[in-house]
Amino acid sequence: MKIKILQFSLISLSMMLIFTLLLSGCTEEIMDARQPLSAVDITQFRESFSALTDANRDAHNAEDLDAIQALFTEDMLFEDRTFGDHLVGIKAFMSMTRRMFQFFPGFQWKTTGYFIDGEKLLTNTEFWEMSWTGNPEDKYTEEDPFIHVFLFEREGDLISSWRLFYGWEFLQDNGQISKTEAEEMKSLLNAYTAAWSSKDLKAFTELYAKNAVRNDPLFDKRQEGIKDIKAYAESFFTLYPNANWTPLEIFGERLYRDKPQAVGSSFKIEVTVPSGETCEIEAVALLHVFEGKIIQEDLYYEPDSLIQCGWAE
Repeated sequence: MKIKILQFSLISLSMMLIFTLLLSGCTEEIMDARQPLSAVDITQFRESFSALTDANRDAHNAEDLDAIQALFTEDMLFEDRTFGDHLVGIKAFMSMTRRMFQFFPGFQWKTTGYFIDGEKLLTNTEFWEMSWTGNPEDKYTEEDPFIHVFLFEREGDLISSWRLFYGWEFLQDNGQISKTEAEEMKSLLNAYTAAWSSKDLKAFTELYAKNAVRNDPLFDKRQEGIKDIKAYAESFFTLYPNANWTPLEIFGERLYRDKPQAVGSSFKIEVTVPSGETCEIEAVALLHVFEGKIIQEDLYYEPDSLIQCGWAE
């Protein structure tokens, strides 16, 4: 009888130890601080990809059709949901480009920011020397440009995909979103900013759809469902309790009631690094919103800020 009791006690103790180890393993996985990226790798990625997109910008500014065509794959995709463009193939894209030069001769643009996710490159840009109304008095100038945000993908040394978004003010000024829709965009981004700055986990339930997905591929992180997103947020707040998100440039696209709308913003994220000093990460959150809830979130980072804050070494 004593032997049976002893055996039962040992089995129970073993099960408790296994259960404890499993729990501690899960907690460690959630709480583990992000491992620093390779500063060399992310810098090389940014430099090689930005050289390609800069060449595209310069060729457009020079209206050099041959140079533009040479930068894209034959089966490339050009997408501008605000104005209903979904062009597949270089032939359709170049036809659109020729028409654009006819309607907006002499337009110029410059790049003001580069953000990466390890596979794609997102750029902030400013455009001028063009009027969407046809009235010269409405022409955007270099001192007062309009904002474009571009999302690029590549295959080898060529651009394979180019998606366009527009600054929040441009969408309003040119009748692409109503005043109510503009306020809804801004309200959602304000709620997003508050949630990631306030450490209020309840706010995430109101912000994200039940089956939302949060993608952070540069750091090899992905959360599926509101439960996982809240668990990650809790670990982020533990690691960076004083994190503060400040939105900079809001952008997005036209709203269609039957499909998700892209709504995004660049951010400065103030965090406290191990030395006790504060540092600012520059990032872009691209949110895909349907019926007022975030169904997908994609994150992009400015590489130099990651290096300066020790998130890349």
